[in-house]
Amino acid sequence: MGQSTVGGKKTGHVVLAGPTLELQLWIDASTGLPARAVAVYADHPLRPHFAADYTEWKLDPELPAATFALPRPAGAAQVEFRAAAAAFR
Repeated sequence: MGQSTVGGKKTGHVVLAGPTLELQLWIDASTGLPARAVAVYADHPLRPHFAADYTEWKLDPELPAATFALPRPAGAAQVEFRAAAAAFR
């Protein structure tokens, strides 16, 4: 693992490579959390890539229960998943 900096923070730099995809990860040395990720399509002639920087991690935020409540649309009915899935066997 190489050493680098991202956003002024010391990070470890890891590269995972296969025949079609290369994934690079920068891990914050002080927190162990990802600081940056880059995916490169190695088998494409233009080598397109996608990158994301991760900042301001909030691992234990205070979230109201309503954040996870989904409103049920009018006329909707709850369906037992196993029973519904059995119809596709």
